[in-house]
Amino acid sequence: MNTLMRYSKYLILCWLTAIVSIPAITWGHGFVGYPIDRQSNCKSTGGHWSGYINDDGCRTAAAIHQTDAQKAYPTDQFHEYSIVTGSATTPIEQILSQLKPGQVCSANDEKKASMSVPTGDWTKTPLTAGSTIDLKLFMTAVHEPSRAFVFITKPGFNSATTAVSTSDLLPLGSMHTITSSDVKPPPAGTIPKGLWASGVVTIPTVIPGGLTGSAVIVLIWARDDSVGETFFMCSDVTFGGGPDPVTRYLIGPFVDPATLTAKPGDQIRHRVISNGTDVSDAKVALTPDNLPPARWSRELKDRITNPSVEIGELQNGSVKFNTVDPLRNHVFYKERDALQNMTVIEGGGPAPTPTAMITGPTELKSGQTYSFVGELKNAQNTPQYAWAPVLITNDTSSKTVTGTAPTVANPTQYTVRLNTRDGQTGTNYTATHTIRVSPASGGDAPAYVEGTSYKDGDIVSNNGKNYKCKPWPYTGWCAGAAWAYAPGKGTAWADAWEEVP
Repeated sequence: MNTLMRYSKYLILCWLTAIVSIPAITWGHGFVGYPIDRQSNCKSTGGHWSGYINDDGCRTAAAIHQTDAQKAYPTDQFHEYSIVTGSATTPIEQILSQLKPGQVCSANDEKKASMSVPTGDWTKTPLTAGSTIDLKLFMTAVHEPSRAFVFITKPGFNSATTAVSTSDLLPLGSMHTITSSDVKPPPAGTIPKGLWASGVVTIPTVIPGGLTGSAVIVLIWARDDSVGETFFMCSDVTFGGGPDPVTRYLIGPFVDPATLTAKPGDQIRHRVISNGTDVSDAKVALTPDNLPPARWSRELKDRITNPSVEIGELQNGSVKFNTVDPLRNHVFYKERDALQNMTVIEGGGPAPTPTAMITGPTELKSGQTYSFVGELKNAQNTPQYAWAPVLITNDTSSKTVTGTAPTVANPTQYTVRLNTRDGQTGTNYTATHTIRVSPASGGDAPAYVEGTSYKDGDIVSNNGKNYKCKPWPYTGWCAGAAWAYAPGKGTAWADAWEEVP
């Protein structure tokens, strides 16, 4: 079975362990999980490194950038949309004055300018006018005490044609002071998929009555520190009125461009998995007549019988199937953490099990450059990579990583670990690779060990150099106490050893 697909991807924080210890990592600083802000939604729905961004609004906005790296940067930095105001007590009026026109949602950062792009495609959270919502500020690094201010765009503002400026904003209530008692552990299942947080603050927010159409809610979160670091999050919302909005979560795109390799006689199978159980499992057989994706995707969609699995584009609170451009159709389900799996089956049988692999050197000298290549063989979609920063210290999330071997006094063995994540199934696979680093010059023999019964001619390394045990009658001293006979260091080492290249 040749397995193809697409799947939402998430950044994985995995550490590779070696015989040495690994330092802890701190993440900062925060995002709005409800109603979800733009950058967090783009990070959660994923696709920025695969060549096809899953969310329509994120894909439209990212088009202003040229490379995958430029498109991914605003989402990878989803918790880092901030400016420095100069003081822990900067009044909100002065904070607003430091924002450039049309750059509220990108926090004045040109590298994150896609989050300020006007488009009607931004994913919008349905809200009810005249209600009170519990705005959720998730903290990836807890900052308290701090201040929070909530704003909403003025009636008539159109996010499809206009970037948010401070002149477009109206306050929703007064300042919220955040103390340690306000920060709670995030309840299970409340953090958007693929994101992480160490604390959450609930900010009750009264929504004015009479609102219709779309709007943007802006949260401004100011740290109580010496430089006045202040964060900005823009959440797109819509007020439709009528019955309560349907609860649905985006899983990912319905048709992966990789399925274009399928041919008549193959089958395409689509599954939706929630809490470890298949809630939908449908297949369609390909023929010369239905080979175009616009045809087989419609047939496959019609075979999905679970009413909670919706296929199409989200338009004005409803999901409508796009019969013209199948790549714009997405999968939605009522449970937040549901997954999907799409496979192309050639001749039946199960898909091969993915295997993580590392290719690279097994011997290095201190200061020598290296290159390791990771691979997830038989992955069902573009995998993600996470190398532990043991030897890998530059870009730990790339398929190929390079660097310089550390300086060691004696030969040292490292175990490099690569964690990969299948872009479709979300399953993690691990590979390890053992490498021996020797001193740059000499010292590449086995390390000296006190008390070992060395023989005439045995060569060991110590303090970055090699030494050979002398012949009888000196041989016995090679096993003597280290304080006296450790090669190159003991008080009488020269009686037992001689230095060799």
